[in-house]
Amino acid sequence: MCNAPKRPFTDEKLAASVGLTCDDFNQLPVSIAACNIVYDALAESRSGLIPYADSDARRAAFTATEDGSLDQTKFKIGLAKSRFLVIVAWFVFGKGNFVWVLVIAQALHDIRPDLFPTPKDLGLDKIGFFV
Repeated sequence: MCNAPKRPFTDEKLAASVGLTCDDFNQLPVSIAACNIVYDALAESRSGLIPYADSDARRAAFTATEDGSLDQTKFKIGLAKSRFLVIVAWFVFGKGNFVWVLVIAQALHDIRPDLFPTPKDLGLDKIGFFV
């Protein structure tokens, strides 16, 4: 995010694939959001660092088409992998763990309502706001 706005755009084929030149790209602002999206697709994760060689290989694969244009399928797969891993990690390691408590409490109530109160009756809905 710090260096991308300072670096010149030099990929003529990629620029030509969208009808622009490198000079046109150099005049476009580089937003932090764009940097984050590209990093997520390259790293295929939002919370991990990867070796430079892997990052370089993935970046090269994004433009490995005959005309040098962006391979949107590979880019979208990398982005989907990162989003999926973040969601899974959120449920396994993060605040999402509490959701499983609510789901189990509700399932127990659905199975045996005479023995198990609802999560709301237990006051678990209020705890979820603070977790």
